Amino acid sequence: MLHTLLLLLPLGTNASALAWQDPKPTPPQEAEQGANGEKEQEKAEEVTPAEAVAALKAAAKEKDWAILEATLKTVGRIKNKAVVKEMAKSLKHKEPAVALAVVEGLRWNEDPEALNALLKGAKDKKVMGDEKVAVALTYALGQKADKKAFKALKDGFQVTTKGNFELVKAKAHALGRIRTKESVEALIDYVNSGVRRRTERNMQAEPLLALQVLTGQDPGKRVSDWMDWWYDAKGSLKVSSEEWPLPNGRAQRQWDRLWEDPEQRSRASARGRDGETRSGTSEDSDEDIGPPQREEGPSEGRGSSSAT
Repeated sequence: MLHTLLLLLPLGTNASALAWQDPKPTPPQEAEQGANGEKEQEKAEEVTPAEAVAALKAAAKEKDWAILEATLKTVGRIKNKAVVKEMAKSLKHKEPAVALAVVEGLRWNEDPEALNALLKGAKDKKVMGDEKVAVALTYALGQKADKKAFKALKDGFQVTTKGNFELVKAKAHALGRIRTKESVEALIDYVNSGVRRRTERNMQAEPLLALQVLTGQDPGKRVSDWMDWWYDAKGSLKVSSEEWPLPNGRAQRQWDRLWEDPEQRSRASARGRDGETRSGTSEDSDEDIGPPQREEGPSEGRGSSSAT
């Protein structure tokens, strides 16, 4: 059946990936011809939207949920409204791994319907009832960087002594991708609310990074520093359409990793390993991978409070 074939041969898989040993070096001309041949083969083997929908329907009927999960991972990026709608049907699946596969597919699917499906999921208590799914869906909304996602991200974004702390962190990160003054205000309200009214306290890493990329400012690491800045900037603040660079290089790399396409990361890692093999060095370090950590940033501000 089609879905079984998709499981065995994910998109982009070719015969060279299944080789048992490294091939002998290929002359440049033959290598170019081989590459062209592989591209033609991949084009011929490309799954159509209709086939993807059929595969999803068939996989959903299987008793083994792993088949549906793998099929979702295989066809999830196909840019097509019908594919997205068929995927979204499994968002409420009782197995969290399936729901996570749906969210991941919607996150990277470029069809506009993917955002609508995520927004609908964000309103569903059953979907958001699973902590891991809720966090993944929040990052998916942030990935879209669309103003339509603001309300869903702001809802429930508050200081709490119990509940899903990872979800609150994810909302802070995601708001950093929604480039509006309202996002800045929501982040400021968060750091100045509840138990965080002790204004000499240091900022949490997540809202700090989000505020920095939204505003281009770095008034300090304390809540009071940002409240003083907000008091002066609130009336004239304009959020630019492009992200401001972070004041710390390591923090910048960590922020970028949060929103980096995993497929692009994988290809970049492969190129890095290849370069390391030739030169014995590598540009990136594993310590840069993972959620942003608290940074001891400089106390001086950057840019202006009115970013155009």
